[in-house]
Amino acid sequence: MNLKLANPLWVPVKALLCRSSRRRRIFTATATINLAEKEKKDENEVLVVVGGGAAGVYGAIRAKTLSPDLRVLVIEKGRFLSKVKISGGGRCNVT
Repeated sequence: MNLKLANPLWVPVKALLCRSSRRRRIFTATATINLAEKEKKDENEVLVVVGGGAAGVYGAIRAKTLSPDLRVLVIEKGRFLSKVKISGGGRCNVT
């Protein structure tokens, strides 16, 4: 596929063979998988979150809420949720 675009920041959705939910560059691709492969694959799936700050912990909690069978691992080099204490216990956002 040879694409010549006037604006390189915007690529037509059909050119990427995926669909967009908004005009922003957020794309989702769809694929099919048979159920036997899906069940086997689910056993080995692990979500690794790098960063144990407020956003990382929230993302890990949200992922586990949406998919209870998913294994979630949070990796943090410093103290866990250390910036939350600095920012007033989570009442303001300091990143």
